[in-house]
Amino acid sequence: MARGVQVHRVRLVSEPVNEYVRWEHSITTEHNLAIGEAVRWLPRAFASTLTLPGNPFWVFDGRLVRFSIFDGNGSVVGHQFSESPEVASLCSAAFEAAWDLATDHEDYTLD
Repeated sequence: MARGVQVHRVRLVSEPVNEYVRWEHSITTEHNLAIGEAVRWLPRAFASTLTLPGNPFWVFDGRLVRFSIFDGNGSVVGHQFSESPEVASLCSAAFEAAWDLATDHEDYTLD
């Protein structure tokens, strides 16, 4: 983006998708793409062989990881941060493996 930062997102989804994911696919992802983000979709059926952290995460500059913590209703209740090189490496590798399996937004269709 403006600072030369690349943002990549994998949306891990259950299929058939629910109404929220339909909204996310048709509305919010278009905003992500418009600001230069690359978005791919990965159905859970194709994620079985991945080793993924237990919570959604962001990796910043390959060194800082932010985990999002959700309650049982899907509301964010907090975040955890780690600057551990081992955690950053684990999350980066997990993301790259998911990215390689995922489908570009333009090619992912909802049934």
